Amino acid sequence: MEHCPLLQLGVTVLGLALLAYASLSIVRRVFKTLFSRKFQLVKFGEWAVVTGATDGIGKAMAIELAKRGMKVFLVSRNPERLRQTEQDLQSAVPSVKGVKSLAIDFSEGTTESLFQKLDAALQNLDVGILVNNVGISYPHAMFYDELDLHTLDQLINVNVRSTLVTTRVVYPGMVTRKRGAIICVGSGASEIASDPLYCAYSATKAAAESFCRSLQPECASKNILVQCHVPLLVTTKLSKMRKASLMTPSTETYAKSAMAAIENGSMRGPTTISPYCVHRCIIWLSNAVPRKVWEAAYLPRCLSIRKRALKKKEEQAEAKKDM
Repeated sequence: MEHCPLLQLGVTVLGLALLAYASLSIVRRVFKTLFSRKFQLVKFGEWAVVTGATDGIGKAMAIELAKRGMKVFLVSRNPERLRQTEQDLQSAVPSVKGVKSLAIDFSEGTTESLFQKLDAALQNLDVGILVNNVGISYPHAMFYDELDLHTLDQLINVNVRSTLVTTRVVYPGMVTRKRGAIICVGSGASEIASDPLYCAYSATKAAAESFCRSLQPECASKNILVQCHVPLLVTTKLSKMRKASLMTPSTETYAKSAMAAIENGSMRGPTTISPYCVHRCIIWLSNAVPRKVWEAAYLPRCLSIRKRALKKKEEQAEAKKDM
């Protein structure tokens, strides 16, 4: 019992620190919104290329880019969904200046074949913005020794190789024109203290963050903006979250925050950014508390997700037997 006052003091100090951080973030964002001059994204170039563009964050960002006067080039693996997304984009933004698309599966083929296909489609376009958004995660939370090699291969190809190859395709043109923006959609999973039962996914997203952080010094003198956005949960199929809340924004809300981060970005500013304010606070808190405290609170959540997923699999298997 004698330790209770000390514990209460620690919790109070931590709470006040979190409140101060959140307040400062809000004040800075309001100040930038009201007093800074937003960069017009069309000045980067005519076209914005968005990978993983048929759903979730990618689709929402493509729509926001079109609203800001960009022509949009959609990249995804499913031709039918690409055609539908083109129609959805034109309905959402009737004034869109141009829409093109390319069906490509980043989980298959050689690095050279992917490069050649992308290069052939993009070589004559004035690509001003690249959004490396395509990504996959685990089927559900699982221990690393439960992860099959096929899924591991896909995680590397889709989350890492796609970013490196697509950037390599558009980068020379940006260097020649001395303007452009390279945006990688990473994940807060690589920024929180730890992400157990999703360790390989976190590792692939950490690769995107490291890539951007190391690429920025090369790009700053060439007038190319480099950012790695690290969201936490957003209402997407990937996250399996359907209902928007303060902690889990809709893709539309998140995309608006992402656009603001790009418009207010600096060539020599921070590369790793969590555009949505609440996500920034959670990431900060996860690293502010002792790691053991974080894991004691977070690991049971991941174990619970795994347990529910395994139970659902068992029920589905039993249902098939009864058919």
